[in-house]
This record gives sequence, C-alpha cells and structure tokens, in this order.
Amino acid sequence: MTRRTKLLLLPLLLTALVAACWVLASLTGIGLPLLLLVVFSAIVLGVGVLYARMIVAARTLAALNQDAVAMVNQGRVREGLVAFESCAEKARAARLPGYAMLFQANAASALVELGRPERAVSTCRALEQEPDVRRSLAATWGHFVGTAATAKLLVADADIDATEAYLDRHAPDVSQPQRALLLTPRVIILLRRGRHAEVDPLLSERWLEAEGVLPARRLRRLRLLWAFALHEAGRAEDARERLNAAGPTAVEETEPLTRGWPSLAAYLAGLQGYRASAR
Repeated sequence: MTRRTKLLLLPLLLTALVAACWVLASLTGIGLPLLLLVVFSAIVLGVGVLYARMIVAARTLAALNQDAVAMVNQGRVREGLVAFESCAEKARAARLPGYAMLFQANAASALVELGRPERAVSTCRALEQEPDVRRSLAATWGHFVGTAATAKLLVADADIDATEAYLDRHAPDVSQPQRALLLTPRVIILLRRGRHAEVDPLLSERWLEAEGVLPARRLRRLRLLWAFALHEAGRAEDARERLNAAGPTAVEETEPLTRGWPSLAAYLAGLQGYRASAR
C-alpha cells in the first residue's frame, strides 16, 4: 500500500471510528464525548508505544548498518554482505521498508565488490520496482545509481549504451554532493569504449570532489583505473605515478571489474609483482 493510499484511507477510517463510537454510546448509555475521549486516548497510547518501538528498532538497525559499511571499507566484504542481508530481514520484520531498501542497496554494492554483478543487477532491479524507492533512498540515491550502473557494466552481456543512457537519465536526480559516486561507472564506460585519453582530464577536474565523497577503498580503485587509462594511452610514467598513489592493495580491489574485460585483466596480471610488495 502506497503512502498516498494510506492518506486517502485515513479520513474514512476516522469516520468509521466515530460512527462506531456513536452506535456504542447509544447502546450503552455512555456519553459520546466521554467514549470518544477513551477510545482516542487508547489509540494515541498504542500508536505512541508502537512509534517508540520503531524508533528503537531504527536506531539499532542504523548502527548495524554502519558496522557493515565499515566491514566493507576494511576489505571484509563477505562479512559486510551477510550483515546487510541480515539487517534487511530485521527491517522487514520490524515493518521498516525504507530501511530494508537501504540495506538491500548496500548489499548490491557489496555484491559488486565480490564480483557477483548478476545478483547485484537483480537486487537493484527489484528495488527499482518498489513504489517508494526514490523517497526511501533519497539520502543515498547517488550511491544506488552508481552501484546499479557499475553492476550493469560488469555482467556478461553488458550493454554499454543502455547503461550510459541509464546514468544520463538518473544523474539529474542525484544531488550535487553525490555526483562523484557516478564517476566509477563513467570511467568504466570510457575505458570499455577505448576512449582512454578522456579519463585523465575527467578525473583531474573532479578528483577533489571524489576525495570528499568516496571511501578510501573506492578511491584506490579509481586511481588504479586512472593508471590503466594512462598506460593504455601510452603515458607510462604518469601511469606509474597514479599506480603508486593507489597503492598495492588496489590491484586486488579492482579484480572484480575484470570479468569480460581482457585488457584490464592483462594489465592487473602484469602488476602481480607490484601487488606482492603489499604482503
């Protein structure tokens, strides 16, 4: 039931309640004003208790979500995925659908990190069918759109044109502070099309913006994609500079993007000695 439907039903329910009280007052001899006072007091008390329980549940789930996000950012992605899925189940049980959507969106992001884009796409598509998804994910809409687009680019039958159209369609709805969350799929599209030279000016112009929004793990991966773009453009020295800035752990963090992308896979394979220096 949508929020609009609930609002339309409220006057009808209140009218029915008053009518029921009037009938009960006629049968029992109790004054209608007194009966209404008792009934409405009971309703207010019940709603207050329910609301308090929902607040406690929401705060608990929000804390669990932050713990799961920290797991993913620390590289404990599988643990984070399990935590997100558990939080989504608890949110549904507590009748907090908005929170459930948030946790499902975060689970989709973890699935991308684990190299499971098909399941991530399925999760995102299911969320897009929810009537209140935009309102429920308003604070993280950029993260959701970026996750969905990245997942679409990594599946076996990726349609780059359709994904770019998806980004163009949703980008105007993403608030300015969250626009940097769309950089990774934008860069992937340029690289998959062989437009390597266009990545450097794009990231040079928007890097400060990215640093203010993206977690360290994603910044490292974006730096590595930047290094890959420079390498493919024949700028080996600049590529090494970006690679050193990314750090050795970025190689492993970027591996989930290599499915169906032989040139990136070959580039990462050539960095095995560099990655070994992190151990």
